[in-house]
Order: sequence, then C-alpha cells, then structure tokens
Amino acid sequence: MLRSIFTRTAKYVLRRAGYEIRKINLPVLVIPDQPPWVHEIIARVQPYTFTSPERIASLCNASHLCVMLSNISSAVIFPAILSNVESGRGEA
Repeated sequence: MLRSIFTRTAKYVLRRAGYEIRKINLPVLVIPDQPPWVHEIIARVQPYTFTSPERIASLCNASHLCVMLSNISSAVIFPAILSNVESGRGEA
C-alpha cells in the first residue's frame, strides 16, 4: 500500500512538471558483428533457452565452421536444426 501511494504521488508530481512515467519495450539484444542468419537463429531459439545471445552466436559460428570444413551444404544443416527446435523434438 505504501508503494502504491508513493508511486501515485511520484507520477502526479512528475506529470505536473511535464514528465510521464511509462514502461517501454526494450529491443532484443543485437550482436552487431554477426551475419543476418545468426540473428534469425537467435530470434527463433531465444524463447526456448536461457543461453545468452552471444553463446548462441558462438555455437552458430562453430557449427558453420564445421560444416564448411566438412564440405556439407549449410542449406541442409541449419533448416533441419531449426525445424527440430520448433517442433520440440530436440535442441539447437
């Protein structure tokens, strides 16, 4: 109750001064030096993991390197990983 009284009083005083307190939606953390496909994977797996975006990006880059070194088409690997995550059959 004390908190709500304080909150209402603070909002009233700030509103009288020309300010407004409201919640904003912060954007998802974007890692600037990653290609767009990494950002897509981060956005798609983020709701299913507590892993940080930096670690997901590292995993994507390591997987990409392994695929490149073994001459497997990444067009085959990454959609399969994402479809498993979306269907709940496995993890990325």
